[in-house]
Order: sequence, then structure tokens, then C-alpha cells
Amino acid sequence: MNKTNGLRGLIIIHKAMLVGQLIFAAVSFYLVYTHSVPSGDMDELDKILQVIAIVFSISGFMIGTSLFKKKLLQAKTLETGNVAKFEIYRTASIIQWAFIEGPAIFCLIGFFLTSNYAFMALAATLLLLFTMMVPSKTKAAFHLGISEADMEAL
Repeated sequence: MNKTNGLRGLIIIHKAMLVGQLIFAAVSFYLVYTHSVPSGDMDELDKILQVIAIVFSISGFMIGTSLFKKKLLQAKTLETGNVAKFEIYRTASIIQWAFIEGPAIFCLIGFFLTSNYAFMALAATLLLLFTMMVPSKTKAAFHLGISEADMEAL
């Protein structure tokens, strides 16, 4: 695996997932802000969705982080080579991102349905977390327990 297919591909996947969320957030915000979407009496739905969004967000973050750590532990114990370790790292990263993206999209849908900006604030927090998870050579080397020179060879 060369650098073009390895880390660069993972960065592209991260950016694509992030841009998808940002576009959905921007469209939702525009439609709600311009009152293009009829908003009826959603008080009961609003309360239910708020609880679900908070539980979904916290559990998504915790489960994603836990699975990421388990996969990294699995990768560190491998003795087959750095390419196999990086493949596990890629899978772990995508799983972790999915567990953040799901709740973020749910919050944006809640915002779209109820026009409650609390959903947008929670989605923005999740998007910020997601943005901070961007892969880099240094992070990958640290997580896998290999040198940055070994990362260059991937």
C-alpha cells in the first residue's frame, strides 16, 4: 500500500463524510430560517426527540470510542506487518466516525422537524468532534505504535 492509497484515502473519506453533514446542516438551517418548512405544534415530539438525541449522541460517542480502542488494541497485537495494522486502523476510524455521524444527522433531522435550535447546537458539537477526528500521519503512527517513518512506507 502506498501513501496515496493509505492515509490520503482515509482523509478523503473523512472529508466526504464531513462535507455531507455540513451540506445537510446548511440546507436544514436555510429551510428552517426562511420558514420554508411548515412548523406545526411539535411540543410533544420536540421533548421526545430531545431526549433521544442526547442519549443517541452520548451513546454513539462512547460506543464509537470504545470500538475504536478495541480495534487499535487488536492492531497493536498483530505481528503481520504495518499494512495489516493500518487496515484495522482504517476500519476502526470509519466505524468511530459513523457512530458520530449518525447522531449528528439525527439531531439535524430533529432541528428540521421542530425548528428547535438546541438540536442544531448539539449537531454542531458533534460536527466539531467529528472534525477533530481527522486522520494524520502523526495520529495514525501514535495510535498504531509505529514510527512516522513506517507510516511513510505505507
